[in-house]
Amino acid sequence: MSIKKGPVTVNLAGHKLSIKSDHSEQHLQHLASYVDRKVRELQRMSKTVGTQQLALLAAMNIADELFNAEAKQREFKQRVMRKSENLLKAVESALTARANGLSATPRSSAPSPKP
Repeated sequence: MSIKKGPVTVNLAGHKLSIKSDHSEQHLQHLASYVDRKVRELQRMSKTVGTQQLALLAAMNIADELFNAEAKQREFKQRVMRKSENLLKAVESALTARANGLSATPRSSAPSPKP
């Protein structure tokens, strides 16, 4: 991620916005494009709402997307943890059973005597 020394100008809902950031210009333009798309989607649905209200509604929608993604990520992590714990228990159980089986019937390296 390259640091741009001067401000980056982005266009949001027809308004130019100058941003100083540690992020690259490409990243900032990508973010601005996403937010602009969300604002324009809302604008198509409601022609009478002002730009400020559209921006706030877009922010609420984006926050909702973020919260839903975070919830899905938490659920996925929990599933992975449960499956990992179950797999570990199965491996430990198999190793214990094998160790018990080996100690019950010890193998000798000496050849068996012939009758």
